Amino acid sequence: MSDRVLPDWIDTYLEYTDNTEPPYMFKQWVAISTVGSLLQRKCQLNWGDFEVFFPNMYIVLVAPPAKAMKGTAIRPGLDFLKEVGINLAADVTTKEALIHALSTATDSGIGDIEEGIHFEHSNLVIVAPELTVFTSYQNSDLMTYLIDWYDCKTPWTYDTKHQGTDTIEGIWVALLGGSTPDLIRESMPTTIGVGGGLTSRIIFVYEEHKEKIVIIPSLTHAQRVLKEKLKDDANRIYAMHGQFKYTKEFLEHYTEWRIKGEENPPFADRCLEGYCGRRHVHLLKMSMILSASRNSDMKITGGDFDRAVKILVKTELKMPLVFSGVGTNPHAAVQTRIMRYIANNKEVDFYEIIRSFRMDAEPIVIEKILMSLDKSGYCSIAFVGPKENRKPIVTYEEG
Repeated sequence: MSDRVLPDWIDTYLEYTDNTEPPYMFKQWVAISTVGSLLQRKCQLNWGDFEVFFPNMYIVLVAPPAKAMKGTAIRPGLDFLKEVGINLAADVTTKEALIHALSTATDSGIGDIEEGIHFEHSNLVIVAPELTVFTSYQNSDLMTYLIDWYDCKTPWTYDTKHQGTDTIEGIWVALLGGSTPDLIRESMPTTIGVGGGLTSRIIFVYEEHKEKIVIIPSLTHAQRVLKEKLKDDANRIYAMHGQFKYTKEFLEHYTEWRIKGEENPPFADRCLEGYCGRRHVHLLKMSMILSASRNSDMKITGGDFDRAVKILVKTELKMPLVFSGVGTNPHAAVQTRIMRYIANNKEVDFYEIIRSFRMDAEPIVIEKILMSLDKSGYCSIAFVGPKENRKPIVTYEEG
C-alpha cells in the first residue's frame, strides 16, 4: 500500500503547471530536480562494493535571451522546496560564503546500512535562474568546487584564509540553473568548464521557444487541489531515507543499455565527450528520483530506468545546440546566430542576412559563413525569380 496521495509527483507537477508558458521539457526537468532536492544525501544507491550514488543532479535550462522563460519554469519548483524548508544557497554569493552556507546546512539521519547508526549530512540546493550571476565570469575556483561536490565524497577538505584547512562531512549539493548559449561560452573556462569536468556533470536542457502563449497564467480549481496534494507528497518524499534497491528487471535493462551505450555514444562533439562518459551516472541518479516520484518503497524498477532513458535521450537531441558557438573559429558565435536565423525563417534573402548581422561582422565574413554552411549541407543557396530580378535565396535544409 503506497503512502502517497498522488500516483506520480512529476506527472502531477506537469498537470499543475500546464497553464504556464515555458516548454514542456523545462517543466519536466524542474520537477526532476525538485524531487532529487527533496531526497538529499539521506537517500543513496550502493552500486557494488566500490561506488555509491546519490540523487543530486546539476540541471541547467538553456535558451536564447527572453525566449523560453527559464525563470518562470524554475519558480514553481522552488516554491515547493521553500515550503518544505530545504536549505537554499543565496542568489549571489562568493565561494567563501557558499562554503560557509554548506558547512552550516547540517542535518542528521538514520541509514539502513547499519541499523540505528546516525550520520550527519550537509545538504545545499543551488537555484540560480541566472547561473552566470551566481558563478560570476570565469570563476574557476567555484566551478572546481562544484566538480568536487557532485560525487558527494566525504569528508570534503578546503583551505581557509587564516586557519589552515577545514572539512565538511556528508556533503551533498544539487544545482538548478538557467543560462544562454552565449553566456555559457563566455563565462566558463575551457579547462574546467566547456568540454571539461563541470559540463560533463550537467544536464543541459535546450529550448528556443516557449510552449504556448498564456495571457493570464492562473490555476483552475482542479490545479489548486493538485497543489495541496503536491505539497503533501513533497513532505513524504522529504521523509524518505536509506538505500534504494534495484530489481532484477532493472539490472537487465541497465546492462543491455550500458553495453549498447558504450559502443554507440550519442555525441562525437568534443564539448560533450566527458558527458558521454557520465551518462550512466546521470541515469542512475534519475532512476532513484523517478522511483521516489512514484512511491516511497525505494525499489528501482526496469520501468524507472526505461523512463529515465526516454527523458534523457529526448533531451540529448537538442543538447549540442548549447555549445554550437563554441570552437576555435573566431566567428563561431555569429555563425551560430546566423544558423538559428536561417532555421527559424526556413527561406531568407542572402542580402537580408547580411543586413541583419551587419553589426556582428563585416559583410565579407558573413558571406564566407553562408558559403561554408552551404558546402556543409546546412543550407542551400540558389538564385530564384525572373532573369531580370533574380535574388540569392538561402534555404534551410532540415535534417
